[in-house]
Amino acid sequence: MARVARSTSEIHTYLVVLKTQDIMLDDADKTMLLDVVQHYVWQMNSKIFAYHLADTCFRFVVQSDQMSELMKSICIRFVYSYNKQHHRKGEIFKDRFTSYSAHTVTEVYQMIASLHYLQEETKFCSKYHYNEDGYLQDKTGRPYLVMTPSIEQSLFLQAQQPEVLQLMRKIGKKYTEVELAQLVKAFLDSQAETIQSMNVEKKKKLIQRMVSLYGASIRQIVKITGFSFRFVYQTMKKVEMGNV
Repeated sequence: MARVARSTSEIHTYLVVLKTQDIMLDDADKTMLLDVVQHYVWQMNSKIFAYHLADTCFRFVVQSDQMSELMKSICIRFVYSYNKQHHRKGEIFKDRFTSYSAHTVTEVYQMIASLHYLQEETKFCSKYHYNEDGYLQDKTGRPYLVMTPSIEQSLFLQAQQPEVLQLMRKIGKKYTEVELAQLVKAFLDSQAETIQSMNVEKKKKLIQRMVSLYGASIRQIVKITGFSFRFVYQTMKKVEMGNV
């Protein structure tokens, strides 16, 4: 069966998601991957605006008019280097990379916001790696993007918007039921609350949090919280419309 053609961006800017095949990258592996990415981004005269590198997933916003060639070069080089370093053979990444096209500057900043505020902690995130002058630079020191406090504040506000939360759910980590239950418990403990003591509005806010930040399904929310299916479904519809 023929592959579906990727959507293209008029401004050549994409949010790329690259997942490993159940291989956990350590800090040295992540540094090596970032070095490979930086090398080919510079070599192909492209720009990287933001990135979020977790143990099993690499997400980044890149501007390039040679996306296929760029990703092919990155994957081939990193697989070779990783296998050599760990004395192994075989693939590392799952299938093809996933990409989302940006068509406006606003969408580019929404993509950056989605990476900076993902609920998946990692120190390998561009949010922490802009230099003291507010630049994310290439290997020659040329700035890719200026990040001022006002822009970062704008990104934080954008990260609360329905379209950005929806993007975060698409690209974010898919939590297991056990992990979701642990996240909910930690949140309730931090608020000195229990599910039984919450009023209706607080229950709705909890559902919003589980949907927007953790990408939880109706079935998972019902099972973990004990809320009725009807209540969860109606609240989720409001979350999607931005009315909660």
